[in-house]
Parts: sequence; structure tokens; C-alpha cells
Amino acid sequence: MSQRQVIARSRRRARAAASIVLDRGAAPASRFGGRGALLSGTALAALVACGLFGFSDRALAQAGATLPTGGVVVGGSATITQSGTSQLTINQTTDRGVIDWRSFSIGQGNRVDFIQPGSTSVTLNRVTGPDPSLIAGRLTANGQIVLINQAGVMFAGGAQVNVESLIASTANVANPQAFMAGGKIAFDQAGANPNARIVNDGTITVRDGGLVALLGPSAANNGVINARLGRVTIGGAETFTVDLNGDGLLNFVVGKPVSQTPRDADGKALALASNTGTINANGGVVAITASAARGVVDGVVNVQGQINARTVTNEGGVIVFGGGESTQVNVGGTTDVSGAGATQKGGTVSVTASKVSVQSTARINANGGAGGGTVLVGGGKQGAGPIANAKNTSVAKGAIITADATYKGNGGTVIIWADNTTVFAGTISAKGGPQGGHGGFAEVSGKIYLSFDGVVDLRATDGFQTGTLLLDPSDITISNSADSNIDPSGGDPNTITGTANASNIKASTIEGLLPTANVIVDAAGGAGAGTGSITVNENIVAATTNTLTFNALTD
Repeated sequence: MSQRQVIARSRRRARAAASIVLDRGAAPASRFGGRGALLSGTALAALVACGLFGFSDRALAQAGATLPTGGVVVGGSATITQSGTSQLTINQTTDRGVIDWRSFSIGQGNRVDFIQPGSTSVTLNRVTGPDPSLIAGRLTANGQIVLINQAGVMFAGGAQVNVESLIASTANVANPQAFMAGGKIAFDQAGANPNARIVNDGTITVRDGGLVALLGPSAANNGVINARLGRVTIGGAETFTVDLNGDGLLNFVVGKPVSQTPRDADGKALALASNTGTINANGGVVAITASAARGVVDGVVNVQGQINARTVTNEGGVIVFGGGESTQVNVGGTTDVSGAGATQKGGTVSVTASKVSVQSTARINANGGAGGGTVLVGGGKQGAGPIANAKNTSVAKGAIITADATYKGNGGTVIIWADNTTVFAGTISAKGGPQGGHGGFAEVSGKIYLSFDGVVDLRATDGFQTGTLLLDPSDITISNSADSNIDPSGGDPNTITGTANASNIKASTIEGLLPTANVIVDAAGGAGAGTGSITVNENIVAATTNTLTFNALTD
């Protein structure tokens, strides 16, 4: 097999008989490979016009022999070697390196391999050409890979990525010298294309404790991401800072929020961050978040599919779905931070944005053998931390949230909160363990208005205490005359608003709660136009030893 080798070093130039040598600042090398090695400009233009989701089978076939082209090492030391038309190898000899590429795509059946000094080594790859990156083949590394393309990056359905860590971003690193000095990576130069996307339809696997970050104005996972004990971030924003050595959520900080709604080729608004695929990060952290400027009216985080961050040994998983004050979070898939072992506790799930919608298909599981975990939707207990509060929160009928102790231990904590209005019609379970343990704690509250027509089960086995449910609006009337005084809008947090000073809960709903929970109705913190009053217009009758408590500011 004929072989051509490209050797690039950052500080010196040399020539060898069978090599082309480049130094820092040299013009990009000629495009590697023979006939058909590069996706044609016409095909790429069509792909750009269609948006990154518009990659067709024909386009993938055209990309069959594609490899990255025009590599220039501008930081550190590395060699770039092409074997035939299907394989490219980058051998990096410094701990950090920066390579500028004219294009970076990998066709079906092709592969690109990075050989680095160790697992903490990082290669920063910046695409300087106008075309998006299509990864349809194999990308491997024994260290950490950063791929920047301001036109977008798509990992196609057949893509296989196996690396220590992977960051794919539409924001550029303007100062690679700071990166070369070590520490955090500042993706501080936003791309000019507001519709550029980072999309995974393939399979991305990082080693235990590794990081996967998909970052751009619109970022989506529709494939599979595997990051055991690691960190997965899908972030919708224009600029970011990432700490490859940070723990948990501290590794990712949003800079500039999305300033313009990203749209597909048909003009349809795209989610800023979304998941419809599978994320496996057992014992780790998953964050699907976005930040939108005030004028971005369609800023959405859409969470479907399956997301697993189950407990490993005694390391509980953490899952965060979040957005800023101009963002809505929709949760409709399966979210699992459970601990299956008898000595394991459930992990933590946090969901917050200006508007939060937990849809009928949502399943949030924070069960644990030794105790239930924590689920915070829209805020913490009575709106007091540790997460930012939602303005409006809805949990639809059919949605199920569990934080049970499944062996021996106490039930966990489930909070549903909003600073304005909460509409709740779902199911909460935070039961004590069958071998012993108290029931957990649940709160369903709207600081001003509350519509409640759901199910809550906080029971414990004999000899242990049933848990407590707190309902905490501003003013409340208990009556069978109506389900609620909240505007009946189907629980859409875009439109729900209070239409009266007092919320209304049916007496029969309270009666249905008492066999499975101690219930506290608290209006003592009256907010807005409320006076902190509780009005009971119907008798409440329940055959139970559990308690019903009313707390009000006025008689």
C-alpha cells in the first residue's frame, strides 16, 4: 500500500524524501486522498442548505472516502499520516496540541485515530473551512478530543466514536495559547451561523470518568452516548467555558446565551438542547441545559428518550435539565437515577427553567434499595434553593415520579414548585422500604396559585411513619364546586395564569390523599394579592390515622 506522510511541528521546518513538512502558520496542505476522497462542494452546499439533519443516503455515500483535509499543527507537536484513502493517524507527542483543518469529515468505512501521550492529553481541532463536519465512520483516541466547527458537526447513524473525552462545539477557541498553557477551555468566539448545530445520531463512548459535551446554539442527541462514571453535557448557548478536570456540574459554564432562535431549512424553530436517544452515565452526571436571551421566544430544552445515571457502588447519579428565564423545559422521556442494590440510595434529578412541563409520558425514577433519592421540579422546598425557581410548572396526568426505598430505608424527597402557578395531575411515590423505613416528603406548591388533582403515596410499612405532603399556595378554597380556579389550559406552562385570588382544591381530592400521606395545607406565606387564607366549604371525611393540618395567616 502506498503511503504519504505529513509531518507537522510547531516550531521548525524539515524535509524528508517521502514527507511534506509544515510549520506554524504554513498554508494548509493539499487535500489528502485520491479520487472521491472529499465530499464535493456541491454536495456540501446542499447539506448546508438542508440543515445538519438533512444528510441524505446519497450524501453519505459521496462521503464514503472522506477524511480530514488540510491539517496544520499550530500548537504542540504532532504528525499526520494518511494510509491509502480510508485511514488517517495523528500521532501527538506533546500533552496538548492544536490542529487547524480545512475540513474534518470521516466517511463511512473510514477511520481517524489519535495517538496521544496519555489519557489526560488533549487535541484541539479547529475547522477553518466553510463546510460542516460529517462523522460517518470511526473516530478513536486514547486521550481527549475537541472538535470545533462553526458550520456545525453531525455524527451520523453509523458513526462510532471511542475516546477518553469528546467535546464538539460551534464556538471557536480564539486564544489557543491559553489552552496550550493548560486549564480550562474558553469557547469564546461565537459562530456567525445561528442555525449551526451539533447533532449525534451515532454512538459515542468515552472511558470511565470521561466527558461528552455537545455545545452550540442547537445541540441534540438522537443516538447513544456512553459515559460510565463520567459527565455528559448537551448545552444550548453561543459561548462556553469547559474544565476538563472539573467535577460534576462545575466543568461547564455558559457564557453568551443564544441570541437568535435556531431554525431548520423550513424555518421551523429548533430546540436549543434536546435528547431523543439514549444516554448512559451510571454513577455520573448528565446535564441538558440551555441559555436564551430575553428576545428568544422559542427557547426550548426538550428531553425525551432514555437517560440513565444510576447509582454505581455508592456513587449516586445526578441529572439536570435546565434553562434560563427565557427558556422552557419539556420532560417526556425516562429519567433514571435509581440504585438497585440493597445498600444503594437513589440519586438526584433537578428540572428548572422559566417554564417547566413534565409531560404525560415522563417517568422519573429516583428509587434506591437503602433510600429514595431527590427530585426537584421547578425549585426546592418552598422555593428556597438549591436550584433556580420556575415561574410556571406543570405535571401532566400520566407522569410518574418515584423516590421509593425498595428494600430498607426511608422514602426520598419530591418537590414540585413554581413562583407563580403550579398545575399538578401526575403521580408521586416516595414510600418507605418494605423491610423498614419511613415514608418520604413531597411538596406540590405554587407560590401564588395551585391546581392539584394528582396522586401522592408516602406510605411506610407497619411500625414506621407515613410521610408528609405539603400543599402551599397563597390562598386556597377547599370545595367540590370546581376542580380549580386556574385557567384551564391543559397544563401548558406557556399559558397558565391565575384567574382568582384563591386556588381551589376539591374536598374529595384531599380525602383521596389522606390514606397514603399526612397532608399539610399551608397558606401562611401568602404572596401576590393573597391574604394567606384557607376557606373550607365542604366536609372532609377519611378513615385513616394520618393527619390533615391547616396553616393560615387569617381565620
